[in-house]
Amino acid sequence: MKRILVVSKFRDVVGGVETHIETLVRGLRGRDLDVEIFTADDLVDLGVPVFDSGEASNSKLSSVKNLLWNSDARAHFAEACTKFRPDVIHYHSIYHQLSPSVLAVSETPSVMTLHDFKLVAPCYSLTRDGAYCEKCVTGSVINAVRYKCVKNSGLASAVCGLETRAFQGRYRNTIDRFIVPSAFSRDRHVRGGLDPASIAVVPWGVPPAAERSTSVWKGSRYWIYSGRLHPSKGVLELLDVWSRLRDREGIQLLVAGDGELADQISGAAHADGSIGVLGRVPSDQLSRLVANAELALVPSISPETFGLTALEALRAGTPIVSTGAGALADLRGAGVFDGSKAVREWLPLLQSLVGDPSTVDKARHELETRDLTRFTVEAMVDSITAEYSTAIGRRRHPNP
Repeated sequence: MKRILVVSKFRDVVGGVETHIETLVRGLRGRDLDVEIFTADDLVDLGVPVFDSGEASNSKLSSVKNLLWNSDARAHFAEACTKFRPDVIHYHSIYHQLSPSVLAVSETPSVMTLHDFKLVAPCYSLTRDGAYCEKCVTGSVINAVRYKCVKNSGLASAVCGLETRAFQGRYRNTIDRFIVPSAFSRDRHVRGGLDPASIAVVPWGVPPAAERSTSVWKGSRYWIYSGRLHPSKGVLELLDVWSRLRDREGIQLLVAGDGELADQISGAAHADGSIGVLGRVPSDQLSRLVANAELALVPSISPETFGLTALEALRAGTPIVSTGAGALADLRGAGVFDGSKAVREWLPLLQSLVGDPSTVDKARHELETRDLTRFTVEAMVDSITAEYSTAIGRRRHPNP
């Protein structure tokens, strides 16, 4: 096994998925493996049409067709496979922009990391009207249409429901091994019909954290939110709680990331000088900011399949406040303050931490003794390459 072809939607870092892929690829190349990456962005650069939710109305039909089955993407991917001759294809998030068309283009053994719940819930998450929901997991995807779970649109929900219903079997029958980052994710995918024997739990690993320094940020005390600026991440609810905190003079709330809510976050910062909006921050700079924060805030509303930003903070020695949504509950322990799953109910906890920083210092000292070695990049790469070998073995020796 020498050549690995990694496949995903986006080439540049957008969120946790792309950060994970970047870390994984660096780790694989550190093992002298030859890794190439195929993304929908590469197709766009070539002028190949891919799904775009913002298409003009006269192009929507073509865009929806590409969401369900993009023949051009399949042809270009088949060409890439023929040229590179991978020993393993590692799929990540291919939905919509690449479509299921890129599956089974060859006899090459394949692995897929499930970064969300798309295979069992058309809306990607397990959330409806701000609350946990498994109706599509254990029932029919018709529920997604009934409740307009995709963009609050009956049409969009119907298209995504059709996609799930039509191609769920294709994923099950063509992928040799599925990888999920948590027991929570594995359980939900098994409930949704995936064969338990086909799924391996491999926690994400993060690089060593930056050292703490007194000169990273101009303020002496700051808390930080880092991640995608999306409604599912609870950042608007966090800002609401922040606005109601008393006696927070001298503490800043830094918001690092980009996404759909960027303009609203910037507006809040314009109205409140204690909020600092950093936008997308290079990984080395973000590592220093997180390592030197008093607290990292993880207000996710939708269940997380893992919780990369939470892990990065803990590995950096920075205590977190977390909703515990989904797999975030797996990270409970030293250094974790359990907030309510309803972020707007965090006010009493955050108020107490504002008034008594010694409580945070105690959590930081306790965190220093916590064993997080299973979340190293080395451990992750070891486990994923083992899954590659398993996939190769299964393809060469298929079950009777």
